[in-house]
Amino acid sequence: MDNVPDREWLRYIGARGWIALSHNKYIRYERYELDELMTQGVKAFFIIGKGPHSSYTGAILRNLDGIYQCVRETPEPFVAKVYQNREEVSLWVTYTQWLKERTVSDASSTEP
Repeated sequence: MDNVPDREWLRYIGARGWIALSHNKYIRYERYELDELMTQGVKAFFIIGKGPHSSYTGAILRNLDGIYQCVRETPEPFVAKVYQNREEVSLWVTYTQWLKERTVSDASSTEP
């Protein structure tokens, strides 16, 4: 699935109510991809850090309790970070934060 555009797989994940796992932390900064993630109701975890692909699995397993807790405690779509080298899961942006940011961004782009 390396050739599937981010917006397409995010739409697919959202339609099924699945949780997204990725190493592409740049989605957080790509407006259309982040918009798709939020509007499709996706809960996404991005693995932070460099290393071999096997270290991604270790990061997920090591942080499984934090991932479950984040999903349980955050009913809205979100982007969270899962760190490879330590036990830590942290919210990066929630739907409420994204919506507020979009409202400010849209208002500033319409000003003369």
